[in-house]
Amino acid sequence: MSSSVCNTGNTAYDANCLAGQGFFSGALSKIDLKSTISAIGENLTGIGSRAAGGFSKESSSFFEELNLDDSGLKAGEALTKGTTQFYKGVDSAKLAQEGAAEVRTAFDAVAPIFEQMGTDSIAAGGRLQWSALRTYLPGTVLGLACAAGVPLIAQYIYKVAEHKITRPKLLSESRYLDWTSRIWDVITGKTIQLGAKAIFNPELTAIIDDITESTKNLQNNNGFFQNVLLYGPGGTGKTMIAEMMARNSNMNYEMMSGGNLAQHIQRKEHVTELNKLMERVKKSKYPTILFIDEAESLALRRDLMQSQEHRELLNAFLHHTGEASKKLMIVMATNRLEDIDEAVLTRMDHKLHIAPPAAAERKTILQQYIGQFFTVEEQKTLFTDAKIQEISNKTEGFTGRILFKMLNAISGKKCASKDNKLTTSMIDLVVNNFVNQEKRASDMHAGVKCPRQYFT
Repeated sequence: MSSSVCNTGNTAYDANCLAGQGFFSGALSKIDLKSTISAIGENLTGIGSRAAGGFSKESSSFFEELNLDDSGLKAGEALTKGTTQFYKGVDSAKLAQEGAAEVRTAFDAVAPIFEQMGTDSIAAGGRLQWSALRTYLPGTVLGLACAAGVPLIAQYIYKVAEHKITRPKLLSESRYLDWTSRIWDVITGKTIQLGAKAIFNPELTAIIDDITESTKNLQNNNGFFQNVLLYGPGGTGKTMIAEMMARNSNMNYEMMSGGNLAQHIQRKEHVTELNKLMERVKKSKYPTILFIDEAESLALRRDLMQSQEHRELLNAFLHHTGEASKKLMIVMATNRLEDIDEAVLTRMDHKLHIAPPAAAERKTILQQYIGQFFTVEEQKTLFTDAKIQEISNKTEGFTGRILFKMLNAISGKKCASKDNKLTTSMIDLVVNNFVNQEKRASDMHAGVKCPRQYFT
């Protein structure tokens, strides 16, 4: 940067100007990533909510006033006030850590320049020193970006590399609570819960809420987590329950599917990968919910096993879950409860039957999905309250997943028509077809062994 702007003849201004220029010319070389990563990481949330929040609130008037042709004097006053409040806001964040001191150094060098600029503009009858502002405002942004943004990006890259290299092969989905993951989720929009909300009957909802609240309290009171088994037909929302528990109890979320075990059995790495997964979640900095879908593949009853590999898997799992844990909570899901080994069942503190929704819940689910598939006009004219109730009454035994597929088929029927127009006859045709095909499927499975009386 040119030093001509710092040669105004105003001793106080020139001194501050040169100090700021000197800081920003060496800003990149002064930043110690190793020491700032942890400090910035722990204080980033505080900076955002206190320092930056206070600055935007107090100095917003500066930018508003700046756009007015005849308000240079007010702009200077607002600039001085905004800079002072920004400085105080940073102080309130209490950035005492060694790495974060670099951020404070930036403010020490720059704030007097901005304050002097505001004072000078007032004394000059509102003529703001635009050359200085254009010169040092980008430098200010650069200094803050280097002090906070670079460590954040570096930490995120490290986390991604660590995740890719050390991630157990059995995991199919993960969600973490460390600060880089949270910030990145905000940036990428992953914190926004997309799709349908889980709908259950009031009794089951109350039980789920109670387990979730208990899990939060167990963390706060250093208690042992309670494992949960969810059983019932596919498509009833068991995965959604596990995700909801993790999200609402503020825990890491790891998911594995028993259906993925076959490929690892063929490679003779099934026990190694299971051990790697269990050790990972038990050593995590944050408590973790491990969701195991299709649990019967991992915890098959011994009398049903047809290979030594399944016995090895079961023994390894029992070894890792023999004692209550303050770090790991297991949530298992299955639609074949009768095939789960008895030793695994004894490790489950809660056994919840997730049945297909009743008529009232089906109506709520239909209303929710109809809003996703059809226009407001179609909803008003074709999916009246009476029509939705009629469909709900016809679809007894349907799970949320089947209801979704049925409405998707109705939408597809409309799109397949020449005029792309939905009619009542189309709706009735698809609904009746689904009712008939589900009845046939149910009849075919009528002879399937029911769950043991212990769980009914």
